[in-house]
Amino acid sequence: MNLWQLKKFEAYQRKTFRIDRFDILDLIHVLDVANSSTYFIFYCTMSSHFREVFVRLFVPEVVQRWMESTETMMHVTVVYKKSTVFSGISKS
Repeated sequence: MNLWQLKKFEAYQRKTFRIDRFDILDLIHVLDVANSSTYFIFYCTMSSHFREVFVRLFVPEVVQRWMESTETMMHVTVVYKKSTVFSGISKS
């Protein structure tokens, strides 16, 4: 192998290494984004404290008051339905 072929081979190795390295970095970036979004969904579904703090930080107060009033009405409705089922009284 002469010197010219050796330099050409070394340049080829460096070029392919750079391509592979950038492909790996892209894969790591995609996995990092997927991990971040997965954790956000996980915390939203599993932790009521996280949901409460998230709403306090990012939802305007007007919307929070509306959500609380709607939640109270829904809670009363659910309690009423449960009490009629347990007492055996049918409202229909």
